[in-house]
Amino acid sequence: MGMGGADKLLLTAADTMRAHGHEVRIVSMTPLGPMGFEARALGLPTESLEMRRGVPDPRGLLQLARMVRSWRPDVVHSHMVHANLMARMLRLMVRVPVLVSTIHNIYEGGGLLMAGYRLSNGLVDHMTIVSDAAADRFVSERIVPRSMLTVVPNGVDIDRFQNLPAGTRESMRSSLSLGKEFVWLAVGRFEIAKDYPNMLEAFAGVCERYPDAKLLLVGRGSLREETEALLRRGNLEKSVRFLGVRHDIPEVMSSADGYVLSSAWE
Repeated sequence: MGMGGADKLLLTAADTMRAHGHEVRIVSMTPLGPMGFEARALGLPTESLEMRRGVPDPRGLLQLARMVRSWRPDVVHSHMVHANLMARMLRLMVRVPVLVSTIHNIYEGGGLLMAGYRLSNGLVDHMTIVSDAAADRFVSERIVPRSMLTVVPNGVDIDRFQNLPAGTRESMRSSLSLGKEFVWLAVGRFEIAKDYPNMLEAFAGVCERYPDAKLLLVGRGSLREETEALLRRGNLEKSVRFLGVRHDIPEVMSSADGYVLSSAWE
C-alpha cells in the first residue's frame, strides 16, 4: 500500500465495495506506505505482514494464514505477482472458499515467477488482468490459460477530476510559485518501469528550445536519489521540481499544461 497505481486501485475498490455493503479487510505484504495509512484513515481495517521487500519470509505466510483462519473471508482477492503466489500457497494451509488474483501489468517478473504462475494455476479460481495487451502476452506465453482470465480495466473516479472548484488552477499554480511558463507533470513511482532517465533526457531537449519550461515530478521510490543525480548532470535543477507524495493529484494536474509518461512498460 505505497503510492503505486495498483495500490490506488485497491484502495478505491475496497472503499467502494464497503459502500455497497461488503465487509473488507486489506493486508499488505510490506510495511504500510501512504495509501496504507490513508486506508486506515478511511476506516478500512488495514494490516501489514511487515515483510522486507524482495526477501521471501515464511513467517509472513504463517501470519496471513492465522488472519484468514480467524476472519474466515468468503473471498480472498490478491494483487500483483508476489501476493498472487502467496495467496495460492495460503490455500494449501487454510480454507479459502474463493480465490481471485489480479495481474496489474504486461510484465510482472522473470522466468522463475512466471513458472510459479504456471505451476500453481490450479490453486486459483479465476484471474483478472488490467488490459488486452497484458492478457495477450500472458496467454501467448502460456503463463495463464485464456479460460481462467478476464480483462477488467482499471477504474477511475472521473468526478474527482472533473468537479474542481473554479479558480483551482490559478490557486495551485500560485502555491507552486508558477507563472505563465508551460508546465509538464509526471506522476509515478521512481522505479525502473517508469524510465525517468528517458523522460529527463527528452526534457533536456525541450529546455534547449523552451528555457522557461518546467517539469513537476510527483511520487517517491527507490530511485529518487539516482533521478536527482540525473538532474544535476543535465543542469536541470532549475527546470525540474520534485513535489514528493501528494494527495491532491487532481488539483496538481489542473495546474499543469501537459502530462508526460515515459514508462518502459505498463
